[in-house]
Amino acid sequence: VDRYTRTIPRGATVGVEGLGLVATDVIMALTVGRGGSFAESGDRLRYLSSGDEPRLRLFSRSGFPYCSKAVATVDESDKFEAVVCTKEAIGAIRGGRATGQPRRQIDFRSQVLPLVLAEMQIRYYAQSALLANGRAASDEVTRQLGQAWRDGSYEAVVMGLAGRYGELDPWVHFFGPRRDYVSSKDYESQIYSLVEADLCESLRGGSAPVKSHTRCSATCGTSCAH
Repeated sequence: VDRYTRTIPRGATVGVEGLGLVATDVIMALTVGRGGSFAESGDRLRYLSSGDEPRLRLFSRSGFPYCSKAVATVDESDKFEAVVCTKEAIGAIRGGRATGQPRRQIDFRSQVLPLVLAEMQIRYYAQSALLANGRAASDEVTRQLGQAWRDGSYEAVVMGLAGRYGELDPWVHFFGPRRDYVSSKDYESQIYSLVEADLCESLRGGSAPVKSHTRCSATCGTSCAH
């Protein structure tokens, strides 16, 4: 994105589609890359404009920014072993020669998404148990939830764990919170609050349950793709 720092005139209005890593690169190129800087202001940083920046307008289909990664932590999502969103489970849905069934078209939202969301919950509660009571407790939570998924008691077991470790709605972390806004200013304020809460969670590191369960969703996506 280096060319943006040279070709876009100051004061121009620039629309940035998407709120992920590429958008972050573009924003930095058109702010700090154009001479802007940050200064400490209490416990926060305040942006100091150089006067050479364009006006930025951010938008995306979901209206929400992507979650940040945990800081100072090695991403261990490749070491995660799925419990319900496994290659075997996806293969059973898809069919094909390996299953002895005709190959079928997959409806991701109705057939696969429930597996991904359940896997995120399992990771969250397993990590919560690990931090609270150690590896044996974490393994037991994983076993309980896997068995509950198979025997149809999953929601009841999740409710019990929510009372102990806190409730987690994976849908919110996958699609963004279900919210209503009374004005554009209200939307802006709530987005700032979401970003702040997410950054605070990132500073807790990769062992934090919330960041652990969002990492596992990427692993499940890879499993689904294969």
